[in-house]
Amino acid sequence: MVKTIFSNLGCFKEYDIVLAEIYGHENAIYNLEYLYDSLETLENILINGELHDQSTQNINFFDRECLNKLESLIYGVANDITNGLFDLKLLNLNGVNFFHILSEFIQNISKAHKSQQTEKSEQLAAVGTHLLNEIKDKLSHAVVLREQSNFGTQVQTVVKKAIKLRHFRILNAFLPLIFQMEITESFKFFQALLSLNS
Repeated sequence: MVKTIFSNLGCFKEYDIVLAEIYGHENAIYNLEYLYDSLETLENILINGELHDQSTQNINFFDRECLNKLESLIYGVANDITNGLFDLKLLNLNGVNFFHILSEFIQNISKAHKSQQTEKSEQLAAVGTHLLNEIKDKLSHAVVLREQSNFGTQVQTVVKKAIKLRHFRILNAFLPLIFQMEITESFKFFQALLSLNS
């Protein structure tokens, strides 16, 4: 059962054949509720095994193959975020944080492996630690790149508007200040300036 659920984690990314054929919509649809339900089920299996003194038996299901599925999930989402396919709003859907859910699950797997105190479990716990770093590095970096890309597109749009409105003096006077601000603050500031002088 555990291996089947792990194998199907990637199914949270779906392609609607009807939308593709009728509207030419080729982008994936991300069913995060399916993913979260799958992770919750796996976590319950892990935790219930610990509560009922079956931790050794249950943790054995969470082997390297299963951890590789999680790594594929992390890489896949990071890649889709970078390429603009994964909407960043989904990362905090209905008050549920994607990073938190995934990190907590992997931490619990690592903790369970460490408690076994065998060489194999120590190695798998280390893989879990590696995956946590991948979440910080790959996924977080992908989000930053995406936000920078979005900001760059927004700035281009606003700059075009500034040029169209012939606000070169405003643009030149405030550019040094704008680029010292945080990304979202600078964009809002820039928009406010243009709206005041349009």
